[in-house]
Amino acid sequence: MFFLVITVAGASRLVANSRPVFDNGDSGRTDYRYNMCNRTIDIATGALEFEKGLDGIKLTVIAYYRSSDTAAIDYTNDEFSGLQADVLEEIANLAGFEYELYLFNESASNSTYVDDIEYMMRHYDVAIDSTTAMAERAALGFSQPYSFLDMTPWLVTTTEDDKDNDPWRNRHTFFRFAYPFSIKLWAATVFSTAVTAFAYWYIEREGAFDSAHKATLQVAAAGGLEPTTVSGKMLLTSWAMAAFIIISSYTANLAAVLVSETKTSARFSDINDAIDQGAMICVHKGYATESLYDSTPEYPPHLKVSTVDEFMDMYRGVCDAVLTDRWTFELAYRSASFTPSCKIARVGDEITDAGGGWVVYADYRHKCSSLITQVLAEYFLSLEGDGTLDTLRTQYLDQSTTKSCGSEADPDEDDVADRLQLHSFVGVFMLHYIVMFLAVLGCWYYRFFFHTGRGSIVGPRAAKKYDDEEEVEGTLVVQDAPVRQRDDDDDDFLRSSSSSAVVALSRRIDALQSDLCDLEIRIGTKLDTITALLTGQEVESQDNNTSFVSLSEAPDGDSNEAAIVPQVFC
Repeated sequence: MFFLVITVAGASRLVANSRPVFDNGDSGRTDYRYNMCNRTIDIATGALEFEKGLDGIKLTVIAYYRSSDTAAIDYTNDEFSGLQADVLEEIANLAGFEYELYLFNESASNSTYVDDIEYMMRHYDVAIDSTTAMAERAALGFSQPYSFLDMTPWLVTTTEDDKDNDPWRNRHTFFRFAYPFSIKLWAATVFSTAVTAFAYWYIEREGAFDSAHKATLQVAAAGGLEPTTVSGKMLLTSWAMAAFIIISSYTANLAAVLVSETKTSARFSDINDAIDQGAMICVHKGYATESLYDSTPEYPPHLKVSTVDEFMDMYRGVCDAVLTDRWTFELAYRSASFTPSCKIARVGDEITDAGGGWVVYADYRHKCSSLITQVLAEYFLSLEGDGTLDTLRTQYLDQSTTKSCGSEADPDEDDVADRLQLHSFVGVFMLHYIVMFLAVLGCWYYRFFFHTGRGSIVGPRAAKKYDDEEEVEGTLVVQDAPVRQRDDDDDDFLRSSSSSAVVALSRRIDALQSDLCDLEIRIGTKLDTITALLTGQEVESQDNNTSFVSLSEAPDGDSNEAAIVPQVFC
């Protein structure tokens, strides 16, 4: 094994000393760990504060150097860098200790990853790496101050162009328009629409000017249905507001769905699907993902490919998928050093929860290294609480980005804004139903107590449409004027029309009706004159502004001879 030693004073990155050290992993080598037993006693007796447990001492720290570890420390031009180096410097500044940094270079020996980490922690105070916490490792004395890296195991595979976009064959494509809303929300929307329509009909159904022909004009955008009652207006206003919110939410979510929809599809749905299809799965040799695969009976051993370059092996076709952790996948998706292709994606759900971080030997007797674990845990939590760790992780991912693949291919996060659920619109529907209840209640109240033909408070015009008409002996007598004038309901209808053609047509009909009435009056006058001449009576002048209709006996009293009387219908 090859060791490169760098002594760094405090937070300084200046290299004070560097020298190569060869080591074959002999357990008899010098133990560089700091003896923490006296400090442990001082803390127990109160002579030293717990927060000062590492203040003023020098720790020996060892880390992988340019290894396959995604968070390994890089040493170039007498300077070290990387996520682990940045975190180490932050921790050292908070805790107040100095450190010597030993860089461990992986050898070609047959030692496993666990063997290497075990050797490091037994000879150095802290082994810096993204080591996954596992029960079998804890049994070897592995203790971790804090798991600040997400090592959740995922299955990653290559993606291919989606060749099944035919909506007649793919129901998901066919019903893509319905994706923004959940099924329950769609059902609630349809139900509310039906209930509102019934309530509107109940309130506005009797004596209203909203007739069948006006509903036809509504469809043709040449007219409109307008409520004439207070209850109807309340109901329509409430539903208009609810519909506005629902439509706006649907439009925004649909746009997000269509814009972010991926054009590729994964080869497998999850790890079980990959195994059922006989896919070869690459795992990193010695890592926790390999231990997970080996310990799962459902995963056949003959489908496993143990390697140290799993992503490139998948790219070359050695395997069909990679069982890796989330942190490694996030880097692989951004960095061309893992694979030059962007066509990789996580498939299925996470297999289990796992975290990774530094390792300290759980020593309670010889050098009491467990105190280091406890003090480091406090400062890790402090960095996590103020957002420093999250900032360092984000910066490292940004610095590692060497290819443009868009956002991370995480189906849980890239599944575009999740479907809007019913609970998001409970308030909208509840307010609308409250207003609907009040409107229907008001309608019923006025019908029951005032016996009106309409559903709510109505204007005097709605109940007085034919007050000037009366029936006398089977004959309709029209008073005042021979020409029927448009009443208020007609004016409301014309005002509600959205087409100027309807207004012009109505005016033309009124003009024609007036002309017909004038012609009918003139004919009636002539007939009266002729009748008078035939009966020998004196002709009386008629007022053109007044007309009447009657059936009467002849003026001479002869009941067998009926007078010719004009029939006026205007």
